[in-house]
Amino acid sequence: MKKRLKNKRFTEQGVLERGKEFLVGKEYWDFLGGDNTFENLLELFDLVGKKFKEKIQQKIKQVAKEKKWKEFKKICLQARYRPTILQSEIRKT
Repeated sequence: MKKRLKNKRFTEQGVLERGKEFLVGKEYWDFLGGDNTFENLLELFDLVGKKFKEKIQQKIKQVAKEKKWKEFKKICLQARYRPTILQSEIRKT
């Protein structure tokens, strides 16, 4: 039985040597952009996330509502109901 290695993904075991043949997270970003690139990216993502929080949340709600309507319409059509009758009720939620 193989000994489980701490912090190793099953996909990398015995295939590639981490740190030499491939990089992950901080090691990867700092290799591409130089020292502190990873930290700078995290700060940037944090700033953008805070700035667009409201828009992101609205978009998530919109997509969820549209998906809910499409799924409901599909169910109604499968059951041979007319989904347009209930459309106004669903869109209110």
